[in-house]
Amino acid sequence: MFPDWFDFEETLGKLDSAYWLGQDFIIWFERQVENRLKITVEVGPIPYEERVQLLTMLEKHGVSFRQNVKQEGKKYTRIYTAWTEVRGWASKQEVLNSILELYDAPEINDLFQKIALSVEAMTQNQEETVI
Repeated sequence: MFPDWFDFEETLGKLDSAYWLGQDFIIWFERQVENRLKITVEVGPIPYEERVQLLTMLEKHGVSFRQNVKQEGKKYTRIYTAWTEVRGWASKQEVLNSILELYDAPEINDLFQKIALSVEAMTQNQEETVI
């Protein structure tokens, strides 16, 4: 989790569960078959109204996902996945290199910017509604 993501609760609402320490977004790495390492970014179970607004804003910023994730009752939405091969799982350095390859990829950094822009747009919309 990024430290900045802790600030999103004010805009996105408080989670109803202890999902990933109460955070709206999570990133994790997972060992896959055939020596692959996968990174995933997921939107957690935020309140429905804020969830639809967030997913709509993410779409406007070019993030794609299945359309059924906007249905009421849906709780988790994977918005990014990528894989890389780990040449040697027994080597800490090889595993670390693979983690850094995934984490430093331009595509995921672009996603992080889109997440921030989407939450910022939601904040501006909420402020305009109050005025």
